[in-house]
Amino acid sequence: RLSDAWSSWAAEGSSIAAPYLNRTIRSMASAGKPNSFDFLCIHPYEIADGLADTDGEIPFLWMNHMLRSMLKDAAPERADAQIWMTEVGHRLSSREGRLVSEQDAARALAKIYTMAIAQGITCTQWFEAQDPVGEDQGFGLLSRDGSPRLTHQTLKTLSGLLGASPKYYGWLALGPEKRGYGFVFAGQTAPVLIAWVPAAHRSDSEWRTLAFSREVQVTNLQNAKTRKVSAGQPVVLNDAPVSIAGLPPELVQEARTNTKLNFPWGGDYSSAKSISFQAGRADQLHGVFPRNRSSYPTVTFSDGSSGLVVQALIADLEERGRLDETLVVMMGDFGRTPKINGGAGRNHYPYSFSVVLAGGGIRGGQVYGSSDKIGAFPHNLPCGRGDLHATIFQAMGISPDALLYDNLRRPHKICAGRPLPLS
Repeated sequence: RLSDAWSSWAAEGSSIAAPYLNRTIRSMASAGKPNSFDFLCIHPYEIADGLADTDGEIPFLWMNHMLRSMLKDAAPERADAQIWMTEVGHRLSSREGRLVSEQDAARALAKIYTMAIAQGITCTQWFEAQDPVGEDQGFGLLSRDGSPRLTHQTLKTLSGLLGASPKYYGWLALGPEKRGYGFVFAGQTAPVLIAWVPAAHRSDSEWRTLAFSREVQVTNLQNAKTRKVSAGQPVVLNDAPVSIAGLPPELVQEARTNTKLNFPWGGDYSSAKSISFQAGRADQLHGVFPRNRSSYPTVTFSDGSSGLVVQALIADLEERGRLDETLVVMMGDFGRTPKINGGAGRNHYPYSFSVVLAGGGIRGGQVYGSSDKIGAFPHNLPCGRGDLHATIFQAMGISPDALLYDNLRRPHKICAGRPLPLS
């Protein structure tokens, strides 16, 4: 700023690291330079990669809300600062067992730009314009030789429909089950709905079928082809966004009304006191949406259902009648600090952590003990490592009071704790 009074400075975070940005902003304030930034800049690579998963849109749609909450807490005077999203893309590649095709990248682009505008992201920059020489290929709207990719056509179609400065009206939860994503914009000449449904939700079409009270025009964003659909005729959506023009006025008004409300998909947990999820269960996500759920290590059970590897192990032991004589212990060597460190991570922390026990005479479906509200120290029914050891020994049929003798015949108890009442 000393050399250019008109320059702007960003507080920048790789991916979308709200805790890191929070600490950075607070550190600047502690150093006597509060509010020393003009806008936030994020690179949500991982969240964008998750758009191919079922309801991967949900964490993406809450980015702006989460960052605004962080700003209100860390820098109230910059609570309305612009948020930019740069270097977001979808590389054509085959990685982690998943092929990313041109169609996949085009779908991701349409979703990213639509949802970024809808949630109030000021600037979205696709990475990148053209594949460079001597660097990784597959990101560009143009290939290295300058030929346009499908992402280029999709962005061109989307820009032509929404205009150079899109005006957002509001959202619509689409379909009989309200699972579909719909965002209404002013459009160049009339309101336009950009719509799609979650990837791989169900194979049947009823839940993703729309019908309108008047004729509409449906445009394929990847090839710019438009077809007319008469009033009452079905419009079947999939996870590739389409544009729908000629909307009934009542739908536009509904979208305008909804713009004052939080997005409905996945539920609104903005004021919840607790959130939770059950790994491997798509119907048990309560405010927590893990990325890459489709790549969880799963096993298909004998009845045709599927679950995580740990579930498979316990189910297999129970099916074989061996769970009561086998103790399954899931734990790490340490917990993690309840507060984020200077590197936006968590250190080893031995004072409070969780252990999962199954089988071996342990009664299922119970929680023993609790920590304080930030997970720093035990609060209710505290127990130590010796108590855990004693519980494991007892489950194995070994007395926790048993003695071992060293080479000088001195006695040593095998553990210093007492078995927990978990049976």
